[in-house]
Amino acid sequence: MSYRQRGMSYRQRGNRRPSYYRQRITHPKPEPLPTWEKKFCIEVGAMPWERFVEAKKNLYENDKVFEWDDSAGLTAFQEAKQRF
Repeated sequence: MSYRQRGMSYRQRGNRRPSYYRQRITHPKPEPLPTWEKKFCIEVGAMPWERFVEAKKNLYENDKVFEWDDSAGLTAFQEAKQRF
């Protein structure tokens, strides 16, 4: 008996399970961005937020950037964040 004789359309022939049996694929939601971070980048860094996001995307192409130890920069950033 063909799929047409059973009253099924062409698209239904390989999928006989009802839709509620299918697994739902959910993508994780990005964490909300703190407003202070965006303001800090714009006001203190004098850099548009979109430019910062693009620069952050390009960091993943250069792995040596992640190996760089900049503890002095981290300390300066933490102090500036507290003042802000």
